[in-house]
This record gives sequence, structure tokens and C-alpha cells, in this order.
Amino acid sequence: MSSAANPAFDDYQYQSLDHATQQIRLVTLLDPLENDDAIRLDISVFEISEAPPYTALSYVWGPPSSNDIYIANGRLEIRDNLFKFLTEFRKCSDKTPSDQYLWIDQLCIDQSNTDERNHQVQMMSDIYSKATSVVAWLGGGSEKACASPEWLAKRGCDKFENMYDAACAWKDVGEQAAIICKSSLRRIGGFIHLDMFAALDMYALNSCADPRDNIYGLLGLVRVDQRVTVDYEKSNDQLYLDLVLAMLQSQCLDESAEESPENGVEG
Repeated sequence: MSSAANPAFDDYQYQSLDHATQQIRLVTLLDPLENDDAIRLDISVFEISEAPPYTALSYVWGPPSSNDIYIANGRLEIRDNLFKFLTEFRKCSDKTPSDQYLWIDQLCIDQSNTDERNHQVQMMSDIYSKATSVVAWLGGGSEKACASPEWLAKRGCDKFENMYDAACAWKDVGEQAAIICKSSLRRIGGFIHLDMFAALDMYALNSCADPRDNIYGLLGLVRVDQRVTVDYEKSNDQLYLDLVLAMLQSQCLDESAEESPENGVEG
């Protein structure tokens, strides 16, 4: 079936989440129908503390595009990179039990609802930390990796048909594929939150369709006292001012703690 709009389906309408709780949506990728390879999904709502095992997706949205998928009796337009992932993932034969449910921001958040985006992005750290596994989608097999062919062959990656299959094989490899992913963080034992200055320095060159996501996307990585409230009603300038204020307040608290009598320094 073509990805062009099908007039037989109306646009999918999300049911509202309860923002007073920690509800999230999870999607289930359905098998194709006979003589119809369109991407179809089921979508369910759970309290995050009661959610079944699920896999979270990490990927780049990429440029806008017009690929249609179908949820219940509705049609939803998604970007090309996610459409490629869903197409490849549906064919994957070595799925784990947690792959029955997927958390994908483009699908599980009503992107047209600003209040919901605020609520869900604020939960992003919990959503990823509570996932049973995280899949990093590196793109289709036609994309050239930055790593040398010798590096890939040494790890057996030359036998895979696409980058997704190769990424799955790397999950048990101790050495990270930082050469291909440019930069990555891996949790070893406890997770150490970054100082916001360090996070901004590490990811300053990242680009987002919405410049505010250059800040909001880092909140799960940084210290709690340096986080700002997610609010997509704020202008870019107001967000940057709030961020500077939060960082200055955090710095003052750090200096005060260092000078306190408990640390052996007389004030």
C-alpha cells in the first residue's frame, strides 16, 4: 500500500492523558494484513509504574515527510526515518519480550497538544530509565557508516544487511560504537547526572527542529537542581533566561555548601 493519504481513514485522534498522574502511551506493532503491507499499530495507556516491559526507541526525527501509518481506524502521518524503522523492526526475527510494547516519542506523545508535550517531556528521564531495553535506530542500510570497513568486519558487522541488524548485534559488545554514533553515554552501575555546563558543552552542536529541545532534551541527563520546567509556551529567550537563573542558583548553593561549618570552613 502506498504511503500516500488514504481518504477512507480520518486523522487519528488521541485520547487525553491524565496529567495529574504519570500516564504514558505504549504502541504495539501489528503484523501486516494479507496483500497489504501498511504499518498498523495498537496504542494503550498505562501508569508508568504499572506498565508492562517495554522497549524505548532512540533515533533522529529527520526532515519532515509524508508517510502514513494506521492506529485503530485513524491515519497518522510520521516522518521518513521513523517509518523506515517500523518497516525494518516489523521484519526483525529476534525480538525480545519487551519489544511487544514500544515507547516512541513521535507516536506516544500527541505532538499537537502543548500541555501534553510539557507533561511527557518532563517525564522523559523516567520513561527511558524504566524501559526494559532501548533500541538505537541508526538509519537504513543505504547510509554509509563513519567507521572503516575493517573495523566493522572485525566485529562481524559486514554480514548484516542494514544498520539496524548491526546495532542489535552490538548490544553485547563491550566497546561502544561511538565512532558511528559520534557520542554516547552508557550506564555502568549507578548513573551519574551531568552538570548542565558539561552537558551543553558536549551537545552544543546538536540540532533540533525546535531549538528549545536543545535544552529540554538534556534534562534527564543533568542534575535535578539545574533543570528547568518544560513549557513549550515559553519563547526561546525566556527559556534561556530561566536556564541561566537555574544554573546561577545551583552554583550559589554549591559555593554555600563548600563554605559551611560542616565542611570545616568558617563563614
